[in-house]
Formats: sequence, C-alpha cells, structure tokens
Amino acid sequence: MSAIRVLQDYTFTAERETIYGQENDTAPVGLPTENLEFTLEPNKHRLNRAWGFRGFHSANSWNDTFNVVPTAQSKILITPQILHLLLPGLLQSKPDWTATADVWTMKANNYAQLPGVKTANEGYFFDLARRFQDGTGELMKGAVVNSLKLSVSPTDDEGILSGEFQFIGSAIDRNFSATGTVTHAPLTNMYRWGNLSQVSYNNNPLLSDFISCELNITNGAKFAQDLTSSEIVFPKWEVTGTIKVVANAYTEAMKNDCLLKDVNMAVPIKIVFGNSNPSAEGDLAITVNAYLTGYKPDYTEGEVIEFTFEGVFGNSVSPVEFKFFYDTTP
Repeated sequence: MSAIRVLQDYTFTAERETIYGQENDTAPVGLPTENLEFTLEPNKHRLNRAWGFRGFHSANSWNDTFNVVPTAQSKILITPQILHLLLPGLLQSKPDWTATADVWTMKANNYAQLPGVKTANEGYFFDLARRFQDGTGELMKGAVVNSLKLSVSPTDDEGILSGEFQFIGSAIDRNFSATGTVTHAPLTNMYRWGNLSQVSYNNNPLLSDFISCELNITNGAKFAQDLTSSEIVFPKWEVTGTIKVVANAYTEAMKNDCLLKDVNMAVPIKIVFGNSNPSAEGDLAITVNAYLTGYKPDYTEGEVIEFTFEGVFGNSVSPVEFKFFYDTTP
C-alpha cells in the first residue's frame, strides 16, 4: 500500500504557459495557500445549445456533451507577485500588460481588447500543479481565471487581503512528473489591514469607520464548443461587492443613493494599501466604478451598515482597476 498523502506533503504552484495547453514546468511559482483543489464538472463552463453553439458532428448527430471541464479552486494570500502572476488570468488583455517604472495598471477590458486564447495564444493561461514530495503530482493545463473574490477584514485571514480564485482548464494530467525548481512567492509585502490608508466612496473618507469589504470579479470565461476545438470566450463582466462600515456622516447619503439604483450614479469606491500612487511593494490601489444597489443595517452593537454595489463601464472608465508596484527584476 502506498503512503497516505496529506495536504502538508503538497506544494501548489502556478506558471504561465507559452502555447495554450502545452505543459510548462521551467519556473513554477509556489502559491501561498492551504490547498489547490481540482474537480471535473460535466456540461458546465461552456456556451450551450440554446445560444446556437454546437459540438462536433458525429454519426449524423450533434454532440452536446461538450466533454468534462477541469476546474480548480484555491484561496490564496495576496502579494505583489501573486497579483502580477494571476490577476492577468482574470483581467485578460490581447497585448501583454506592461509596467511604467514598475507600476502595473490592470483593469477589466472592453470586449474588443480581449484575447484569442486558444486560436492565437493571446492573453494569460497557466499550468496549475499539485506537487508531492517525491516529484509526482497532478497538473491542470490551459487554466484561465474565471472569477475572483477578494476580501479583507481585521479578523479573517489575520487581516491579510486574500483571494478565492476559480479556474477552468483544458486537461488534467494525473501522472505529472515535476522537474521545475519552485520559487515561492515572498510573504514580506502582503497587503495587511494595518497598511490600509484609504477607503472611500465618491471621495468621502470611510477608513476610520471601515469594518470589511468583499469584491467579486467574474469574466464569464467559457468554452464556446468542444474542449478539443473551441475558443475560450469571456462573454460577460460582472463586478459586485459589499462594503461594511459604522454609521457616520456619509452613510445617510449613501442610503439615499441605494434607493436610486441608477447606473448613471456610478462613482469611485477606492481601497488603498500604502500609497495611492504606488512606489514600493506593498502599495496597492483598487478602484471600482460602482453604484450602490442596497444596504442592510445591523444594530447589535451600534449601527453597522453593509452596502452592496455593482461595478459598471462608463465614460471610458473600467468597472474595476488595480494599480500596484512590483519589480520583476531578480
């Protein structure tokens, strides 16, 4: 009987592929996570027959099973290197994202700027690996991020910004032989609760009364047809979230904005760690162009209000934008 494997015996890694679906194990990055789960989900993550898409024609019949789609899930502590590595897998771009003086600005792109992942090897796609101590493991190829939930609070994850990543991929190799040397993402510049320098709604300061925030970003990544032939498409951006604060001078006006539920009322919601104009690792500015959709008060210990919001395109502004400092040189 082979030795029992437990999570502590595994190292979890990610590495960008050069050609879609072709294994790359040259410079894997260790992920700061407790687990990287692989699952297989049939008849999900693809555009269905009702939208006019068909599978392969075989034996005079249409194949609508579309194969089983590999998926992966992982809750990862966010660092500058993790943002630089994985965020482009969600905020896809036809040309690669570039930095100005080591400052990276990434946002939800207009659909014309999204890549042809499989047909043109554009955009960002990854190998995700579960590596056992003896060099064996499992590998997911052709993985893209289809959703991310970011959250920060003083109690969860020891006050560190964390992200729940969801991936879809093209295949899983259950007999993966690991050869690459793993470089672990350094944890010295994580985005911590104590480094928050700005939380604001429409430039009104909320930091002194801030309790928690959650931001959900989905690009809608799906396979258009069968796994072996179709393109990955990104049909729908969804940016939603919650922000919880103690009632203050601005929350009554925010409640009134909720009642309007007007897309044209979109204003910036900002969460900043360190410097809003990033100049060192640990600086991160997140801006959501959002309108408030509702609120829920809690009077258990004073008045605490949880506001919900939705990010939208408008006036050449993206629903969500990340700006952070990361030096890619060794």
